[in-house]
Amino acid sequence: MPMKHLLKLEWPYLWGGIAIAVFNTFFLLLNGKPWGVTTSLTLLSAKIVDFFGLGISGWSYYMGNERYAQFINNWIIEIDLIIIIGFFAGVLISSISAKEFSWKKIRSKKQIMLAITGGFIMGYGARLASGCNVGAFIGSFSSLSLHGWVFAIASFVGVYMGIKIMYSR
Repeated sequence: MPMKHLLKLEWPYLWGGIAIAVFNTFFLLLNGKPWGVTTSLTLLSAKIVDFFGLGISGWSYYMGNERYAQFINNWIIEIDLIIIIGFFAGVLISSISAKEFSWKKIRSKKQIMLAITGGFIMGYGARLASGCNVGAFIGSFSSLSLHGWVFAIASFVGVYMGIKIMYSR
């Protein structure tokens, strides 16, 4: 099968699920922890804010946080962040290769404000929950943790209810 055809072909979701499962299992075995997203992004955000002199390293969340101290000295050791950057790069490369990349026009200031507000609420919620759905769902399955199943069931119920409410209007 030619490469051009592979780039345009819609791959089955099962392949993606299997790839994520295998990747996360190896990640757990090699790093001793499941893969996560929000902690690395929190550390990166803290480093950026610290760079501008806002001194958040004195905040209680970061004081005594060994992972933050290591990250400040050498961000390259934060393997989760490197994988996140790799995913973004891979998506960008594949969308450009398939000639599907395009910039979307921002329609209004309201759209910008909603995006910023939504991002802030999601980030804040992820910190309150000590992680996002990647850690709670995918990471917990690879480590054979019960909380992953509880999270999955609750998520499916919540999504089902949300869809019902959304389409009832």
